[in-house]
Amino acid sequence: MIRKLLEACFRHKLLLLVAPVLIPGIVTPIALLTAPTAFDTTTTIWVDHPAYLSYQDGTSPWVTPSGNHKGRLTELLHTRAFEADVATRTSLAPLVGTPVGEQRIDDLIVRSVTLANPGDHLLVVAVSAPTARLSYELCTALVAAYQEKSEADQADQTNLAVSYYQGRIAEADQQVTKTGQDLRRYLATKAANSDPTASLDPNSMGSIPAALLDPKLAALQASAQQAQSDVNNARGAQLAAQRDAAAAAQGQQLGWQILDAARVPSAPTRQLRKILVYPVAAAVAGLGLSGVLLVLFVAADRSARGETDLTPGLRLLGVVPTLGLKRVPKHLRGVATRRAIGAAAGMALPAAPGSR
Repeated sequence: MIRKLLEACFRHKLLLLVAPVLIPGIVTPIALLTAPTAFDTTTTIWVDHPAYLSYQDGTSPWVTPSGNHKGRLTELLHTRAFEADVATRTSLAPLVGTPVGEQRIDDLIVRSVTLANPGDHLLVVAVSAPTARLSYELCTALVAAYQEKSEADQADQTNLAVSYYQGRIAEADQQVTKTGQDLRRYLATKAANSDPTASLDPNSMGSIPAALLDPKLAALQASAQQAQSDVNNARGAQLAAQRDAAAAAQGQQLGWQILDAARVPSAPTRQLRKILVYPVAAAVAGLGLSGVLLVLFVAADRSARGETDLTPGLRLLGVVPTLGLKRVPKHLRGVATRRAIGAAAGMALPAAPGSR
């Protein structure tokens, strides 16, 4: 079978090469002429984490700053809310709010936005759109929406932390008031009963003799001290949260700097990467067509090349030997095999009458 395939391939090589050469030759110029043009807008941003500000912004310390922002922005681009926020800042705002319009916005943003981080601190946002205005609007709106989203998330986390610690401070203050009232009430009761420890100051928490004489008084004093300690801890945590929030806000401003601002593109560019798909597909289709033709040629070839190819019952008259000729002159290569077979056949025939 392999021998038949090779023989058919060399026998019909010109016909088999027509499809892989002709089809890409026709498709490539058409793809170049009909390829859509697009306007590209690029902005470059320097992202970093300030070294002299200690705060937590939720990013992984094992990933580069540009990688963190690229991953977060990529995730946001897969949400309808963020896409709608970007679209409302551009001329696509009328499409927001309708299923068909939001689907169009999603298709446009997915096809047009490209993110790259060539370095640890460099983030490149590129947008390719059908018009120069839309390309510029999408690029600037995307950066602005992401920056506002980051600031809003940071502010929400700050407000949540501050409100949480304010609640803890309020609860601790109530506990301080309650323990103080209990302590004063107990001392007043002891004073009414003419107890020698009743003259002690209720705010004196270090009265060791009184605590040794009265275990209940010691328990009330310990509760009051614990309540005051809880208030101090809650206030310290609130101040630390406010300090970290202020540091994070300053760090975000310093760690997000636009180096190359977006500009309105002046000339369109052709999408060469998309154009290359059509010639490659045409070449694959041509090779597939040549393969189909080769199989058809082999299937239609009924010639016998050996005794195994003959149908049972047929009589074999002779076998043409395979000749391996060496060092044949170039001008005789086309007829060398035929002449060699003719010479061998002539020598096998009986001599003619009267010949010597």
